[in-house]
Amino acid sequence: NGADAGFTGAVTKATVTITGTATDRDYNGLKTVAVTGGSASGFVGADTGLTYSDSIASGTLSGEMADKNAGDGKAVTLKGLTFKTTGDYKNYKFVYDTSKTVDIAKKKLTLAGSEFATVASRVYDGTTKVTASLKTGQDGITDAGIISGDTVTLTYAGGFVYADKHVGGTKRINIGDKSKFSLGGTDAGNYDIQSGLTNGADAGFTGAVTKATVTI
Repeated sequence: NGADAGFTGAVTKATVTITGTATDRDYNGLKTVAVTGGSASGFVGADTGLTYSDSIASGTLSGEMADKNAGDGKAVTLKGLTFKTTGDYKNYKFVYDTSKTVDIAKKKLTLAGSEFATVASRVYDGTTKVTASLKTGQDGITDAGIISGDTVTLTYAGGFVYADKHVGGTKRINIGDKSKFSLGGTDAGNYDIQSGLTNGADAGFTGAVTKATVTI
């Protein structure tokens, strides 16, 4: 018993799968994803007492998506760990779970007043119309939460109106239709507009209406 039988065989490494829970989050411009609850499955026989934490030589379990964009059910590639190769651990091949997904919600923007429009003064004409234009490029919403480096522009087709028709130097301006705000640009799909403004409410900025001239 125990003597050399005169022939050989091969034993290949068993597979241990490393997994964890990818954490859903709001869009932040990054591809990285936090992963919690790391665990290992696949240790066999007398090695079933081996643990996930003891298997790790170095590193932290993390995840990465193929792109930074918002979306549901986005595939996550687990990574970040170096595994031990000595003792009983040398008998195992460590692989990452490839079934992990994550939901990345669009980032919510809050728009307010002077952040997104400029107003030109006009002469009294008996109406409440406002001569206003949105700030160019990203200027109108940079302060409202656009991630640095993203390209997003704001448009508004709802119209602004003065609270009344009368002459004044700092006249309150109201929002016409808040649903007419829209986003454009390469990264617009990663954002949602959550304006704190309501139809007919104070837009947060003012304009001037000067007196009309009557010739006698």
